[in-house]
Amino acid sequence: MSLHALPLALRDPVPDVAISAISDDSALRAELDATIFRLPPRKAMALKPERRILLDGNKVEIRVEQGNGEFMTVLAREGDGTFPSWSQGTWVLYRSLSTGARTRIRFFPRSDPYCYIQFRPDGQDRTLLDAVAYEGYVARSMVLPLDLDRVAIEPLNRVLMLAIETFPRRYFEPRPAYYADIRALSGAIRSRLGTLEYADDGAFDEKGLPVYIEGGLPQAGVVGLNCSGFAKWVVDGLLKPLTGKRLPITPLKQPPLPRGNTFSEPWEKLRDPYFGLDWTRNLAAEAGRVFRGERGADPKEYEVKRTAIAALRTSGGNGATSRSYPGYIEDAGFEIRGLKAVL
Repeated sequence: MSLHALPLALRDPVPDVAISAISDDSALRAELDATIFRLPPRKAMALKPERRILLDGNKVEIRVEQGNGEFMTVLAREGDGTFPSWSQGTWVLYRSLSTGARTRIRFFPRSDPYCYIQFRPDGQDRTLLDAVAYEGYVARSMVLPLDLDRVAIEPLNRVLMLAIETFPRRYFEPRPAYYADIRALSGAIRSRLGTLEYADDGAFDEKGLPVYIEGGLPQAGVVGLNCSGFAKWVVDGLLKPLTGKRLPITPLKQPPLPRGNTFSEPWEKLRDPYFGLDWTRNLAAEAGRVFRGERGADPKEYEVKRTAIAALRTSGGNGATSRSYPGYIEDAGFEIRGLKAVL
């Protein structure tokens, strides 16, 4: 399986373990450091995959793959009988196709192709550590007092101990039980998606009738929801069993908080640029009022303004380039490209 083929459908069903509990393969890497890791590119890429068994019984497949200007020696851990290039514990050495020089190392702390720890060379006696989650850097260019050759053969936990105070381990060791209610809600919503249709400007009013959000008139033709109507449908589904009724549409369109400026005022009637902001703030406030009383009705309480994402990975290249991420923008939220990393 190619390192760049990321079939999430093949995710390993076996639960991941804590990073500190991942079986150590440093002895195997030290052995390969004297052989495969130093072969010229052409000879390395001619090698056939081989499998090894670690001291604790875990299996590793060693294979070489070609990328764009690089080739990778992959130590892929077994996951559900296969050896994906992103299973937990997989370790990848990147080298230049033209010179054979080592350019970076990636380690996958979760069985997730979009979460990895990366090591990059920085002079003769230093390495830079990046921690990436869904194209967002939760750590960027952390300095380690080891060169890349040393990182290539050291136990991972020993390397991470050098960054113990700043390495964001918590992002790579989630506690699924903490999110049980959210997962249950997500599952309930997904089970009902087949009953919905898309309709521009569509929503269900307080009587459960399909109407147009702008004027409240009944929908014609295929009835359904747009994104705003869908958000209301979810909130109504949570609140109606408690209150016996759905939310009316008109109050959701009113600004619950000051927003905008003299520049945006001329566009209010033409484009309604803050409709989505007002709508979601009101939905949050109404849900908060039902669940927590008036003390929970302040929409400011539900706005997420902080993020651990400091930069976004630049696609392509050698994996070392990034661009800054502006974070929260007042009355606008987060840039769409980094939204998955924020979440």
